[in-house]
Amino acid sequence: MNPQVPLLRNPAVALAPAEDGYLAYDTRSAQLHRLNAAASLIIELCDGTLTAGDIVAQVSTFIPGEGAEAGCAAWIDSALANGLLHAIEPGQPIPEAPPLEAFTTLAKTLRKQGQVLAAFVCQHYAVYEMQAPEGDHWDELAVLAHIVGRREDARVAYERYLEIDPDDAEVRHLLMSLRDEAPPPRAPDEVIRQ
Repeated sequence: MNPQVPLLRNPAVALAPAEDGYLAYDTRSAQLHRLNAAASLIIELCDGTLTAGDIVAQVSTFIPGEGAEAGCAAWIDSALANGLLHAIEPGQPIPEAPPLEAFTTLAKTLRKQGQVLAAFVCQHYAVYEMQAPEGDHWDELAVLAHIVGRREDARVAYERYLEIDPDDAEVRHLLMSLRDEAPPPRAPDEVIRQ
């Protein structure tokens, strides 16, 4: 790691929040990474304006114990080697971000391949980055969130979907459960028809 070189998060990496940091899916290497809080902070700071040395100095202050700077530097080296980060060297091209729609397309492919958590990360990233105006993007995110056990994410996505498409009786019915509301004695007729 050259401490004088600015760092940039690889724009081909999709991020989704996790309980203790981020989930990161590198679309180029097809690798899913779990980032702890310190690694997530490093990723957040890698916007191309700070050098590696600046980032180590800032993040290491939040990590207790000796060796925090060395640990941060080692993680950055690993992230550079794994393609999560990109060093902005003078004269070198900066990688371009794929269009956000590419992440939703990839999410569908990953889901078909059984890689549901990676699909969730890609769909979550795309939907929130583009503030998707289409209901189907939010519906797909809700379904994936439900499958991977992220109940709150599913509830939020279904609610957003219903703002766009309020006539979906099945989703209204699903939301009753996700909101922990008392279920009706039986499914409404419109849900059964749908």
